[in-house]
Amino acid sequence: VQDDCDPVQVGGTVTYTITASNTGSRNDHAFQSTVVLDEGMQYVAGAGVSEIKRGGDGLLTFAPLPVLAAGQTAAWHVTVRVTTPGDKRFTTQLVTRQLKNPVVKAESTNVYQPNMKMVIAK
Repeated sequence: VQDDCDPVQVGGTVTYTITASNTGSRNDHAFQSTVVLDEGMQYVAGAGVSEIKRGGDGLLTFAPLPVLAAGQTAAWHVTVRVTTPGDKRFTTQLVTRQLKNPVVKAESTNVYQPNMKMVIAK
């Protein structure tokens, strides 16, 4: 998981790229991925090798991939708008038929509130 910009200003957008790689020597089956958006992150758009569905409480679910061949990769791009300042987490979880424990990765993005200065015209 990687963000395309960091830091990002409150009200701005950031796009995360999620890449799943099968580095093994055999095909893997039933790839299922989910994303949890931190508070203050709103889903804007997403695209990739399978459909992305938005659920409640910042949960995104990716349609399963039936198979990911040995040596192949699959990628998705998810754009979110950040609405509050702070250290935000974009957390992904991947399970497959062959993996007994989920693979969990989180990308940290720093969101800042710009300093506003008032200018008074004379």
